[in-house]
Amino acid sequence: MKHWMLAIAAAVALAPWATAHDGHDHGKAEGQGKAAEHAHKHAAGPAQTFEGEIIDMACYMAHDGKGEKHAKCAQACLVKGMPAGLLTGDGKVFLLLENHSNPKGYTAVKKLAGEKAKVTGSVVEKSGISGLMVTGAEKAK
Repeated sequence: MKHWMLAIAAAVALAPWATAHDGHDHGKAEGQGKAAEHAHKHAAGPAQTFEGEIIDMACYMAHDGKGEKHAKCAQACLVKGMPAGLLTGDGKVFLLLENHSNPKGYTAVKKLAGEKAKVTGSVVEKSGISGLMVTGAEKAK
Protein backbone atom coordinates (compact mmCIF):
# COMPACT_ATOMS: atom_id res chain seq x y z
CA MET A 1 0.00 0.00 0.00
CA LYS A 2 2.85 2.36 0.87
CA HIS A 3 4.53 1.81 -2.53
CA TRP A 4 1.26 2.44 -4.35
CA MET A 5 0.75 5.77 -2.54
CA LEU A 6 4.36 6.75 -3.22
CA ALA A 7 3.87 6.05 -6.94
CA ILE A 8 0.75 8.24 -7.06
CA ALA A 9 2.51 11.05 -5.19
CA ALA A 10 5.44 10.91 -7.64
CA ALA A 11 3.09 10.99 -10.64
CA VAL A 12 1.26 14.02 -9.28
CA ALA A 13 4.53 15.80 -8.49
CA LEU A 14 5.94 15.18 -11.99
CA ALA A 15 2.76 16.03 -13.91
CA PRO A 16 3.69 19.71 -14.51
CA TRP A 17 6.95 18.68 -16.22
CA ALA A 18 5.18 16.20 -18.44
CA THR A 19 3.10 18.99 -19.98
CA ALA A 20 5.60 21.87 -19.72
CA HIS A 21 6.75 21.47 -23.32
CA ASP A 22 3.28 21.38 -24.88
CA GLY A 23 3.08 23.11 -28.24
CA HIS A 24 6.02 21.27 -29.77
CA ASP A 25 5.54 18.04 -31.64
CA HIS A 26 7.97 15.65 -29.98
CA GLY A 27 5.88 12.51 -30.09
CA LYS A 28 2.75 14.19 -28.71
CA ALA A 29 -0.75 13.10 -29.60
CA GLU A 30 -1.94 13.89 -33.13
CA GLY A 31 -4.00 16.93 -32.15
CA GLN A 32 -1.21 18.54 -30.15
CA GLY A 33 1.30 18.22 -33.02
CA LYS A 34 -1.12 19.84 -35.47
CA ALA A 35 -1.72 22.74 -33.06
CA ALA A 36 2.02 23.35 -32.76
CA GLU A 37 2.47 23.24 -36.52
CA HIS A 38 -0.38 25.73 -36.93
CA ALA A 39 1.16 28.07 -34.33
CA HIS A 40 4.58 27.99 -36.05
CA LYS A 41 3.08 28.78 -39.46
CA HIS A 42 1.27 31.85 -38.15
CA ALA A 43 4.20 33.16 -36.09
CA ALA A 44 6.55 33.45 -39.07
CA GLY A 45 6.45 35.64 -42.16
CA PRO A 46 6.92 34.63 -45.81
CA ALA A 47 10.02 32.68 -46.85
CA GLN A 48 13.08 34.81 -47.61
CA THR A 49 16.69 34.01 -48.46
CA PHE A 50 19.65 35.66 -46.75
CA GLU A 51 23.36 35.26 -47.39
CA GLY A 52 26.11 35.39 -44.80
CA GLU A 53 28.37 33.40 -42.51
CA ILE A 54 27.02 30.57 -40.38
CA ILE A 55 28.26 31.34 -36.86
CA ASP A 56 27.95 29.68 -33.50
CA MET A 57 26.16 32.18 -31.30
CA ALA A 58 28.08 31.32 -28.12
CA CYS A 59 31.50 32.29 -29.49
CA TYR A 60 30.15 35.19 -31.51
CA MET A 61 28.46 36.75 -28.48
CA ALA A 62 31.29 35.98 -26.03
CA HIS A 63 34.34 37.00 -28.07
CA ASP A 64 33.27 37.98 -31.59
CA GLY A 65 34.18 34.51 -32.90
CA LYS A 66 33.74 34.56 -36.68
CA GLY A 67 35.63 34.34 -39.92
CA GLU A 68 37.93 31.80 -41.48
CA LYS A 69 40.17 31.41 -38.43
CA HIS A 70 37.15 30.56 -36.27
CA ALA A 71 35.54 28.05 -38.67
CA LYS A 72 36.81 24.87 -36.98
CA CYS A 73 35.64 26.11 -33.58
CA ALA A 74 32.22 27.03 -35.02
CA GLN A 75 31.88 23.54 -36.50
CA ALA A 76 32.77 21.92 -33.16
CA CYS A 77 30.37 24.18 -31.25
CA LEU A 78 27.40 23.48 -33.54
CA VAL A 79 28.08 19.74 -33.38
CA LYS A 80 27.91 20.06 -29.56
CA GLY A 81 24.52 21.73 -29.87
CA MET A 82 25.38 25.39 -29.48
CA PRO A 83 22.85 27.71 -31.17
CA ALA A 84 23.55 28.71 -34.76
CA GLY A 85 23.31 32.16 -36.27
CA LEU A 86 23.64 33.87 -39.63
CA LEU A 87 25.83 36.97 -39.80
CA THR A 88 24.86 38.91 -42.93
CA GLY A 89 27.14 41.21 -44.89
CA ASP A 90 25.48 44.28 -43.38
CA GLY A 91 26.18 43.06 -39.83
CA LYS A 92 22.68 41.79 -38.98
CA VAL A 93 22.54 38.55 -37.00
CA PHE A 94 19.68 36.06 -37.19
CA LEU A 95 19.29 33.32 -34.61
CA LEU A 96 18.71 30.24 -36.76
CA LEU A 97 15.80 28.08 -35.66
CA GLU A 98 14.89 24.52 -36.53
CA ASN A 99 11.50 24.13 -38.18
CA HIS A 100 10.02 21.23 -36.17
CA SER A 101 7.97 19.98 -39.09
CA ASN A 102 10.96 20.16 -41.50
CA PRO A 103 14.32 19.83 -39.67
CA LYS A 104 16.40 19.15 -42.82
CA GLY A 105 17.18 22.84 -43.39
CA TYR A 106 18.64 23.30 -39.92
CA THR A 107 20.62 20.06 -40.27
CA ALA A 108 22.15 21.55 -43.44
CA VAL A 109 23.01 24.74 -41.52
CA LYS A 110 25.08 22.81 -38.97
CA LYS A 111 27.18 21.30 -41.76
CA LEU A 112 28.01 24.81 -43.04
CA ALA A 113 29.37 26.25 -39.78
CA GLY A 114 32.05 28.87 -40.42
CA GLU A 115 31.23 29.09 -44.12
CA LYS A 116 29.37 31.56 -46.32
CA ALA A 117 25.88 30.25 -46.98
CA LYS A 118 22.47 31.07 -48.40
CA VAL A 119 19.78 30.36 -45.81
CA THR A 120 16.07 30.33 -46.60
CA GLY A 121 13.33 30.61 -44.03
CA SER A 122 10.71 32.76 -42.40
CA VAL A 123 11.73 35.72 -40.24
CA VAL A 124 10.34 35.77 -36.71
CA GLU A 125 10.80 38.62 -34.23
CA LYS A 126 10.29 38.28 -30.50
CA SER A 127 11.48 40.39 -27.57
CA GLY A 128 14.13 42.12 -29.67
CA ILE A 129 15.55 38.92 -31.17
CA SER A 130 15.48 38.32 -34.92
CA GLY A 131 15.17 34.67 -35.79
CA LEU A 132 14.99 32.74 -39.03
CA MET A 133 12.87 29.56 -39.06
CA VAL A 134 15.10 27.63 -41.48
CA THR A 135 13.64 25.66 -44.37
CA GLY A 136 16.82 25.31 -46.43
CA ALA A 137 20.53 26.11 -46.53
CA GLU A 138 23.28 25.76 -49.10
CA LYS A 139 26.86 26.89 -49.52
CA ALA A 140 27.10 30.32 -51.14
CA LYS A 141 28.94 30.53 -54.44
